[in-house]
Amino acid sequence: MIRWLKRGLGSLATIALVLGLAVLAGRGGAGSHRHMLPEPVTVTAHAIDHFRIGDRATTRFGPLEFIGGLELRGAHPNFGGLSALRLMPDGERFLAITDTGDWVEATIVQSNGKPAAIRDVTIAPTLGPDGQRAKDIGLWDSESIALDGPIAYVGIERDHSVLAFPIGRDGVRARGILVPLPAFVAEWPDNKGIEALGILPPGTPYAGRLIGISERSGGGNEPTEGFVMKTDGSEPFRFRLARSDGFDITDLDFLPDGDLIVLERYFRPIRGVAMRLRRIKTAAIQPDAIVDGEVLLTADRGYHIDNMEGLSINRNAAGEIIFTLISDDNFSVAQRTLLLQFRWLER
Repeated sequence: MIRWLKRGLGSLATIALVLGLAVLAGRGGAGSHRHMLPEPVTVTAHAIDHFRIGDRATTRFGPLEFIGGLELRGAHPNFGGLSALRLMPDGERFLAITDTGDWVEATIVQSNGKPAAIRDVTIAPTLGPDGQRAKDIGLWDSESIALDGPIAYVGIERDHSVLAFPIGRDGVRARGILVPLPAFVAEWPDNKGIEALGILPPGTPYAGRLIGISERSGGGNEPTEGFVMKTDGSEPFRFRLARSDGFDITDLDFLPDGDLIVLERYFRPIRGVAMRLRRIKTAAIQPDAIVDGEVLLTADRGYHIDNMEGLSINRNAAGEIIFTLISDDNFSVAQRTLLLQFRWLER
């Protein structure tokens, strides 16, 4: 299942987002279904063949070309709330995390080069250091994944924690080990903590180190804080990422050239939701630096989006660079779990 690791929206959607977040806050991530082992999940998928609503002709959006998407519905009480994902090297199998502390594994079925269905879906709880379900010991608000060979790092937003899972050895039954973090991370807001994680790629400054970014550590459009450190927690430093227009950070990944791509989300009760992708020069990430970058794509409720929270960048079998995005439906019947794919056209 994880063999690859061993080898190396309108007003209704707006209301739903508010209610969904409230439900999650109230229940503390404890689902009614107390599963412990990986369970199969039946997931139906409805194809999305255009990105801009009412416009089937336009496929290019800046440096990105829309390939296709899926609206996913799973027949399991814990399926939903997908906050981050990482695709396997084959570009089909993925590992995702829910914001209530569950692993989700699945395979994207392609047809004519577009996502057409999803199969082989399983769900399992993340486990804490002593083998308990992480959600039962308060480590449930999982919002980000970083993969480093056989280790998966998961960021816990409200608890300001990172867990390291030896998933290459133990699969989704792996127990998480707490990773030491810089002291300033504990000062981030309770519900605006670690939202994005990654491993800085080869050829970049601080290659191999863990990078994490707060959803929004300050007020208004103040820059948000991030950290870079070795994966054992040593040699940490702080940097800041500029913010604008009310967008918050939700995920990150890297282009093959090492540049950082940041996924951002905007939400206001009247204007609804929007998403944005920004490109940051990784070389600019240095101790105490404030970094910024170009906007690649902005989409609002005039597009097929929802609460977009997950981003994974990989090459497909043809060598093309593919952006895969996923939304967190907050376990709300009025929101959607969307999986969207774009082709990177810039060379």
